[in-house]
Amino acid sequence: MVNEQGAQDKRQADYAAVASSDYQRLTAGRLVRNPIDRKQCLYHYTSAAGLKGILESGSLWATDTAFLNDRKEIRYAGEVLEQRMRARLEPYIAGLVQLREADSTEYNRVMVLGAARAFLSYFALDEREMIIESNDIYINGATFVTCLSEDHDQLGQWRAYGQDGYAIGFYRSGLEGVAPVFGPVKYGDAAVAELCDEAIRYFEQREPTGQQYEHDGYVEAVTYCLPRIAFVKHPAFEQEKEFRLAIPRYDVDLREVKVRLTSSLVPYIECNFNKQCVAEIVIGPGGNLHSVRAVRALLKQYGYDPEEIQITHSNAPFRG
Repeated sequence: MVNEQGAQDKRQADYAAVASSDYQRLTAGRLVRNPIDRKQCLYHYTSAAGLKGILESGSLWATDTAFLNDRKEIRYAGEVLEQRMRARLEPYIAGLVQLREADSTEYNRVMVLGAARAFLSYFALDEREMIIESNDIYINGATFVTCLSEDHDQLGQWRAYGQDGYAIGFYRSGLEGVAPVFGPVKYGDAAVAELCDEAIRYFEQREPTGQQYEHDGYVEAVTYCLPRIAFVKHPAFEQEKEFRLAIPRYDVDLREVKVRLTSSLVPYIECNFNKQCVAEIVIGPGGNLHSVRAVRALLKQYGYDPEEIQITHSNAPFRG
């Protein structure tokens, strides 16, 4: 009888120790043994439906820049670049015939710059009449981007998703190669000026390809200009600490473009990632203790190991 009582006491002590350990881990904000180094991670904020879709497909969704939440993002740098390109062309306008006879390479560079500027107007400046007149050009000029942040608990991002927010943490190293262009977003006038200087220098040094000016101008507008514009934003967004994955037009097979339904139809491309690069799931301010159980089940359902992925709760003071 004494032995049975001793065994029962030991079991209860073991249960209490396990419960205490689990509670400590939970209140510490993690459900894995070794906390991750968040400096090595980037976070994609999304809704519950988005979390399910991303984990299920094993891909991030890169959205056509024309359908971003703030369409003015692209116009911010695009408008200044178009003006700089226009200003660079002005000295040549009166003497194009003479330039063609004197220096065919320089003439080619000027003409390609002019064509690229015109096409940039279609894509970046939201000139509706020009878009309607050149519909076939505009339709095939998309650049696709997906957005991440260095911050795992950004109040502004949670506000966008209300009670329904999650952030998926990815190891940066695992995102290398997921899309052709990957890097930090830059902010403000200095970033715009740097972009414009680099673009003008690029066109001034560009070698002729033997193609028509209009062809080369179109290609440069959608493969050189648009992806770079997508990495420059207004300084009001600087607190987002954003990184982006971008897919230029000629890295896209148009047959791979899919459409999701939000408040409208939104074209996107799937950027496949290795499941091992998922480091953390952050449950937004609207979540509760039961959300952890649901996230673990979701991870298991789609072949992820919930013991290897950190699951945490937001500490942001937002309750929708």
